[in-house]
Amino acid sequence: MDALGVCIFGKDFDSLNGNLEGPIEAYNYVLHNSITPLLMMFPSLVKLPLPRYLELKRKMKYFDSYCWDIINQAKKERDSNPTDQKPNLVSLLVNNDLEDNVVRDNIGVFFLAGHETTAATLNWAIYLLANYPQVTQKLRQEFIQKTQNFSVPLTFEDLKDMNYLDWFVKENMRFYPTVSVLTERWTSSDLVINDWFLPKHTSVSINIVSMLKDKSIWGDPEVFDPERWNPTRLTKEQRECNLPFSYGPRICIGMNFSLVEQKVFLYCLLKKFSSVKLAPGCVCEVVKSSIVHSPDVSKL
Repeated sequence: MDALGVCIFGKDFDSLNGNLEGPIEAYNYVLHNSITPLLMMFPSLVKLPLPRYLELKRKMKYFDSYCWDIINQAKKERDSNPTDQKPNLVSLLVNNDLEDNVVRDNIGVFFLAGHETTAATLNWAIYLLANYPQVTQKLRQEFIQKTQNFSVPLTFEDLKDMNYLDWFVKENMRFYPTVSVLTERWTSSDLVINDWFLPKHTSVSINIVSMLKDKSIWGDPEVFDPERWNPTRLTKEQRECNLPFSYGPRICIGMNFSLVEQKVFLYCLLKKFSSVKLAPGCVCEVVKSSIVHSPDVSKL
């Protein structure tokens, strides 16, 4: 969350030191209380004057107001000093003359992609590193080779050149997809797909898990194997079934941010620790939130 605050707003939220109030608390409350089965089926319920819904609207208003304050501040800084562009997302979007509503909506998307889903993905990565020490050592060895035994700073070009790191990240998202279903769409007309008739206005969504665990596609989907992503082994069908960030014009705008965040985290983790181990007698407990499933790393 702190990295997200710096990259989006140019502000360190200091959440690692326990500062979880203000926009962070409001965002987390909205995220975990607005995406519920009941509200998804009956969204108009939020209009009822019930305490939980009144609190939800209050938190939404607070977070929205915070975002608008940041946007307005970025616009003032741009107007007062056009040549001094701050290195954060809000300033970048504002300086490109996008509509204010577009800037606000993109902030929300980056919060979701850069925090909740990425955090869950990294929790699974830690769990896998602990269960597959040989993979951990291969990954760490690649870091050592690229940075001369961690003696030189890691660069963005280094990240792009680390094949095994890229394979590990992709296999982690395949093996433990944090989001199981892509956002639903509604058919605009009657359709027939593979002999299945879909009437107009049918709700359609893609079950990612079923594709990533399909034996006819992957052969051994229950085996964790980062090297399956080696281009010499990867099939066209496997590549097309890999949709952790969706696909096409509606692909997640925070995809590249999330991928870089994951890779930098793994580098920092294995720079500091030569191995990752589970606590004796540890049993992985899955924490279910409104949109993702994640292991409870506090019990690992």
